[in-house]
Amino acid sequence: MRLKRILKVFLIIFLLSCYQVSLKSVFAQELPKLVISPSNFSKITVFVPDFKGDIPSVKKLSSLFRRVLNYHLFVLATPFKPISPSPTSYEVNGTFYEKANTLVLKATLISLAEEQAIKKYIIKGDPKYPYLLVYYLCDKVIKDISGYPGVAFTKIAFVKRGVLGDRLYIADFAKANPRCIDKAPLILFPQFSWEGDKIAYLVYEKGGYQLRIFNFLTLKRHTYQIKGLASTPVWVPGGKKLYLTLTNKKGVGIYLFDLKTKKLTPVLTGKGVYQASSVSKDGRYLAYVYDLGGDKPKVFVMDLKTRKKIRLSGIRGYNTSPKFSPKGDILVYLCRRGGFTFLKEVNLKTGETSSIILPLFIKTFCFSPHGNYIMGYGEGYSGTGIYLIHLDSKLFFLYLRGKSFLYPAWSRL
Repeated sequence: MRLKRILKVFLIIFLLSCYQVSLKSVFAQELPKLVISPSNFSKITVFVPDFKGDIPSVKKLSSLFRRVLNYHLFVLATPFKPISPSPTSYEVNGTFYEKANTLVLKATLISLAEEQAIKKYIIKGDPKYPYLLVYYLCDKVIKDISGYPGVAFTKIAFVKRGVLGDRLYIADFAKANPRCIDKAPLILFPQFSWEGDKIAYLVYEKGGYQLRIFNFLTLKRHTYQIKGLASTPVWVPGGKKLYLTLTNKKGVGIYLFDLKTKKLTPVLTGKGVYQASSVSKDGRYLAYVYDLGGDKPKVFVMDLKTRKKIRLSGIRGYNTSPKFSPKGDILVYLCRRGGFTFLKEVNLKTGETSSIILPLFIKTFCFSPHGNYIMGYGEGYSGTGIYLIHLDSKLFFLYLRGKSFLYPAWSRL
């Protein structure tokens, strides 16, 4: 009975946390405001004059290119040429033109310190989607000036909560082209499949839960009824199965759900609350949270072949949301203690743990497709909403401002 009351309170909190924010005002942001600039991580300046070309949207495409460069956080893209170039100062100029029903973007990366071209790009695409050429160029430039893979050619998902209900949106990482793919009284925990072709999420309506899966290739949505209360769906690599957290007679357990057979197989059940959180890239390990009934949940990893369980978190703190990095090298989880949020990084090869103290109160997060960034819902000096964090530099900014933007998910475009 105590468990059911806790879960009902959890549901009521979600229903009451409605706050209206204009999508237009949020998606109109140009330059992120960086909150911290560590002295050991130098910013890269990129001078971007307006692109040339006779296509109607060329000026907007120039602005879009600067914006997505800036969203990588360690880059400062500007339309103004620096007076005194540093070794990490560059220029990117580009020209659009059409040839044989194909749109072409020809661009050059120039080192301002050496005053010479260091890379040239020729990118071709559909004239109907010129912004895709900009995303592709951005990722190429980011890789060439920093070594990091760019994230412009990715997509995000989030729930926008309103007085009349929830809407599930998909948008480009540049915060462009937002499109609603579903709406319901309550939408929870959207999660992209590893392949990025599907997204799973929970819907609460008419007194019950549903698991819904939207397929981006077929544009079809499948609905599965769920008995009792449920939590975050977790994809298995391959996109044919998911781990679900469901109520049972003794508590809350983890089950493997086969989308084809619709069969549920118990994985972790018993007294207390088990909550699935992440599966490793090779599909062998399951990260989960276990709470026997107190207020100090603990993080575990289970080897799905041997069924061996390893506890990762310590005794102190509120430990939650363990996620395997897409790079396969680390597992990250949240530890909230003493008014601070710690990002705990566990090296999967050595077992060593390190901590990052964030001046943010992060509740949930997701990895970027390449694992160099995380995106999380929380609170900070800049306000409440979805924050973007670069793990190496610790730079972050408020990516989507507002209490109504929830449950970020991230995948390839």
